[in-house]
Amino acid sequence: MIEGCRPLGVRFALDDFGTRYSLLTHLKDLAVHRLKIDQSFVRDLLVDAKARLIVESVIELSVAFRRQVIAKG
Repeated sequence: MIEGCRPLGVRFALDDFGTRYSLLTHLKDLAVHRLKIDQSFVRDLLVDAKARLIVESVIELSVAFRRQVIAKG
C-alpha cells in the first residue's frame, strides 16, 4: 500500500522509533521517508549518556537508510 501511494506524493513517517512496535525490521521493510525519535530519548540526551547514544545511533541509521529524521520533544 505504501509503495502504491508514492506516485500520489504521499510520504510516510515511522513514529516513536525505538519504542514499542517501531523496530529495526520496520526500518528495513517499510518504505517510510522519515523517522521520528521518541521524546523519551530526546528529553534526556543532554544529561543521560545512554539516551544520547541512542539518539546518535538513530540519526546514523537514518543517514545510512537515506531517511529524514525528526527529534520529538
